[in-house]
Amino acid sequence: MNKKKILALSAVVILLAGLISGCFDDKHERTEAVKSDISVKTEELVWYIPGETPPDLDSVLNKADEYLKNRLNITLSLRFIPENEYSSQMSVLIRSGEAFDLCFTSADLNSFKQNVYKGAFLQLDALLEKYGGSLKEIVDSRLWKSTNINGGIYAVPANRQAVSSFVWLLNKELCEKHSVNLSENATLKDLEPVLLQISEEEPEYTPFALNQNGLAGVFADFDMAAGENIPAGVSLLGTGGLKAVSVLEDGSVMTQLKILCDFYEKGYINQDAPDTDILPENRFLTSETSGAYAESEWSAVYGDDVLSVQRTSACITTASAAGAFNAVSVTSRHPEKAVELLALVNTDIYLRNLLQYGLENTHYTLTGKTTATLLEKSSDYQVPLSALGNEFITYTLFPDPFDKWEEIKNYNDGALSSPLLGFHFNPEKVSAQLEAVSQVTAQYRPLLFTGAGDFETLYPQVLEDYHKAGLEDVIKEIQLQIDSWTEKTN
Repeated sequence: MNKKKILALSAVVILLAGLISGCFDDKHERTEAVKSDISVKTEELVWYIPGETPPDLDSVLNKADEYLKNRLNITLSLRFIPENEYSSQMSVLIRSGEAFDLCFTSADLNSFKQNVYKGAFLQLDALLEKYGGSLKEIVDSRLWKSTNINGGIYAVPANRQAVSSFVWLLNKELCEKHSVNLSENATLKDLEPVLLQISEEEPEYTPFALNQNGLAGVFADFDMAAGENIPAGVSLLGTGGLKAVSVLEDGSVMTQLKILCDFYEKGYINQDAPDTDILPENRFLTSETSGAYAESEWSAVYGDDVLSVQRTSACITTASAAGAFNAVSVTSRHPEKAVELLALVNTDIYLRNLLQYGLENTHYTLTGKTTATLLEKSSDYQVPLSALGNEFITYTLFPDPFDKWEEIKNYNDGALSSPLLGFHFNPEKVSAQLEAVSQVTAQYRPLLFTGAGDFETLYPQVLEDYHKAGLEDVIKEIQLQIDSWTEKTN
């Protein structure tokens, strides 16, 4: 065969190879192109999260970059800001217009709602459809509702324990000693026989321990549409429809406040409650918010074994659902890659755990397919669990039960959904009134919610001061926005 024929045959083979490769599906083609085409520029994505910068961050990111270059042709710059400075520093960063790609945001940290209203975050609907992969299916549908403002999605929520309830926490040792058996959904009034018994038989203990924050869950029957410091909400019990009301004037709330005053006068509640931010060391009972593992979690916090008794039904609200989001900045130069990264981190078990726990056999060791034990060097790589996304694909750590995430999923699934789930109140039109109302709350809460004030004198004064501060204006604005939201969502 002469040289010309050989060359012609070679050209045909090359052409056929190209045609065959073109028959591969688009996803495979894109992936292979990224892997093989070294001429494609590798982009660096900048992601801000709260926390202290881990000493071993560089070694972990080097490992992550190897994986990310292969999968998305990107590298990652994970930037930490101490949690107590996170909101303020992110506010400065956002105002400056500095380019970055992703940031953690929530109801409290780097306020999701405020940043959306300021135009700091990209609307993600179209990007999620094209680059989000299976994100929409994997993340709890109720969490997506909380990321929606004015009909658009502005963040990717983390699968996590997104519901909570209020519980009574009791000293386990004293309960066993005195055969205390508190029934589920026990009310304040139901506590009195037990508190009396403890006050008489265990005088060195505080029967009912509170601090200046007062009793948790006084407004548990309401979705507090403008936040916990604004006593305005909508009933979670299906009564009254979607009507915003002054929650302090609700009959059940008034009853609780009166009982607190009675308990304080009888000495069941520690007398320094309105003036202290800590709980008495020797305490029998208090109340907290909690989730699926109330007893183990609060026993660890208190340093003593506690028993947990459910006080209210678990419920998911916009506020509880908005506990851990990640948003794409409007200054991002690579929004498509940012969404692809969020999709990968939330679905890829290897990458999610690498970024969460660090290097296997350096920072942790696997004890099973989905369980791990932290090693001594884990102290050099610590990242807040919810900061990066889906908790349900992270390893469960000793001594947590291996089915921890399944239990939390079940707890979430069994929770009530607030009728206001997905509603975000815009405070702009009543900002002055909100500030004034918050000041009234700060002034009176330590007295009203600990029972330290005389109810008959204090309660009318509190209502009057809220009236002067403009609470009615706030309630009217909440109602207008609820009506508009209802019309749009229906």
